[in-house]
Order: sequence, then C-alpha cells, then structure tokens
Amino acid sequence: MGMTGLTPEMLDNDEALADWCEASGPSPGNEIPVAEYLLRCSVEDGDDEQQTGERVATALSGGTSWTRVAEILGVSVDEAEERFTHAIPYSWV
Repeated sequence: MGMTGLTPEMLDNDEALADWCEASGPSPGNEIPVAEYLLRCSVEDGDDEQQTGERVATALSGGTSWTRVAEILGVSVDEAEERFTHAIPYSWV
C-alpha cells in the first residue's frame, strides 16, 4: 500500500476513491511544495546524483532554501551546497 490508507479496491471504486481523496487531501498542516515532495521522493527512491541534483535545482528555483534542501537530504547545508551547487544553472547564480 503506497499511499496511507489507499487500497487496491479503492482504485476500482470511484466513490471510495473520491472519499479517500477528500479525507486525505491537502490541508494547511500537510501541504508542501511539489518540488520539495519530488526531492523527497528522489531521496527515498535512491536516485542517482544527477537526478537528485535536478530535483535540488528545481526546488531551489521554486524558493526552497538550502537549509530546507539539506533537511530533506539529511545532510548539513555545507554538504548539500558542496554536492549540488554544480546542478544550479549559472544564470541563477
């Protein structure tokens, strides 16, 4: 079961799926920017440095701070910057 509480049976039942979406949808307490979510997925999926770097660059371009990027990666800000500064297009610097 990938998403909390979502079962295969719900995917075949439109009404059950709609109910689950309403109950599990975004709320002020659980909303995060899509770029941060994708970066988190990159980390959880064990993506390579290039893919993760692209996700870091996307998150930064959307306003995510290096501090937040480092938190998601589970490293220090210095390590995050050292590993992924190369992924940022020169036009952003």
